[in-house]
Amino acid sequence: MRLLIKPGAQFPVDAEIAMGTTAADESNLTGEATPVEKNVGDATLAGTMNLWGAVEAVVTRPAAESSLQKIITLIKEAQQRKAPAQQFTDKFSTFYTYAVLGLSLAMFFVWWLGFRLAAFESAVESQSAFYRTMTLLVVSSPCALVLSIPSAVLAAIAWGARHGILFRGGAAVEKLAEVNVVALDKTGTLTTGELRVEAVESFPPGREPEIFRLAYSLEKLSTHPLARAITRHGKQQQVEVIKFDHFESVTGEGLRATRNGKTGQLGGRGWIAQGRHAAAIAQVAATEAGFSEVWIEEDDLLGRVILRDDIRPQSASVVEALRHEGLRTVVLTGDRKATAEYLRAELKLDDVRAELRPQQKVEAVRELSGQGKKWR
Repeated sequence: MRLLIKPGAQFPVDAEIAMGTTAADESNLTGEATPVEKNVGDATLAGTMNLWGAVEAVVTRPAAESSLQKIITLIKEAQQRKAPAQQFTDKFSTFYTYAVLGLSLAMFFVWWLGFRLAAFESAVESQSAFYRTMTLLVVSSPCALVLSIPSAVLAAIAWGARHGILFRGGAAVEKLAEVNVVALDKTGTLTTGELRVEAVESFPPGREPEIFRLAYSLEKLSTHPLARAITRHGKQQQVEVIKFDHFESVTGEGLRATRNGKTGQLGGRGWIAQGRHAAAIAQVAATEAGFSEVWIEEDDLLGRVILRDDIRPQSASVVEALRHEGLRTVVLTGDRKATAEYLRAELKLDDVRAELRPQQKVEAVRELSGQGKKWR
């Protein structure tokens, strides 16, 4: 099937771009905090958001086999997975129940015929064969055995929930003591998952407030993920909004607006560098790993806003605590390699694997398991 995906719509299935260009917000599946450009031939994932371009895409696999559906299946399997001890008791309890019932019936006849006790009625109730049989049945009941492990697991899960930890089943609780590798996600786990304005630069320096005011006013009219960070920062700083005579979104490039006869543009380095400020932009070094940049120009005004996905304040101490316990830390992320390597250097992680899709993360975990690693 060939689908037309409009701006702001979700990609309903895994597909391949056949016509047009756009960018996709894949943060919910891959953890990539910044939009991912999509050109002809690029793959798109079900459940991700088409940001600005109208594109035609050819479906590559049925909805039931999409990346999103695979994640849902993996979660259901994890939720239904029982702890090894619980699996053992489930199998053992059936045979144990038959054995206890058989033993109780046999002992009834032993006490009645062998020891000549009254079958049901006796002057002393405890001396009847039936009473003793019922006592044996209650004492050796498999209920306590079958219920003890689930009760302990539920108590552990409840304790974890009170401390902000979610366990997806008893197997995770029971195997926790055997773990020697901790596999971590990046976005929303080690980082906040929300881009933040790190700095505003103007070229030449001195006009940073004008740069950010123009950027804020333009991005306030956009739904781009980077726009959310800039508009949030602008509201916090109570920046005054500029009113434009004309505004347009340039497909695949950025934003353009006109005021008082002057045209301003906001977009990526490549697009802004095509204008009158090409020489000035060429002299500015690209942002380091872990950062994103948005360029702004208007007449003789030129600058950029630098954004970053902040590392959580607790991340460094958590990684250090894991290392102190002798655990190896591995980050599995869908983000770019440069960003992952920056995270590795900042937190002193043992290993990072970048640009992974959800299914590849599962394969990486299985690879660790195949090497004899106990992971969580």
